[in-house]
Amino acid sequence: MKQLALILILAASSFCGIFKSWSMKRKIDELREIITAVEHIKAGISFGRKNLPSLFSDIEKETCPLFYSIGTETRYDTVYERYKNIRAEKETGSWLSDVEKKTLDNFFISIGRSNEEEQKSLCDGTLFRLSNHLAEADEKYKKYGGLFSKSGVLAGLFIVILLL
Repeated sequence: MKQLALILILAASSFCGIFKSWSMKRKIDELREIITAVEHIKAGISFGRKNLPSLFSDIEKETCPLFYSIGTETRYDTVYERYKNIRAEKETGSWLSDVEKKTLDNFFISIGRSNEEEQKSLCDGTLFRLSNHLAEADEKYKKYGGLFSKSGVLAGLFIVILLL
């Protein structure tokens, strides 16, 4: 029975480290998806497509589920209302930090409320900030991603040794 408990402790601590590493990687993937989607929106605005919901719905669900959902949502009139509703429903499904979510909030508050040049400028600014967030997340993952996995295993082994 004691051996089973020790194995469970080792497995739990290893899982915690692996999960932390995986969540860092998932955050990077989510930021890349959003950057690709904002680039798509900017290109659509640049080529004169004025209907923002159709620009959002053109984004494939696998590419960026958040933006796709905004394009297919029909209960609200504005893009920002759609975004607020979808974000509230899927709050737990995001790996983004509060600062990154604030960047998205600012994008959705302003998109569709100005002329074409200002919207392209908004997309550029959002892309710049998201790219900075991505670079930071990527740097943290490279620095700590493997460390979390290994430290989880080592912490589990340490606890097991202490209990023996």
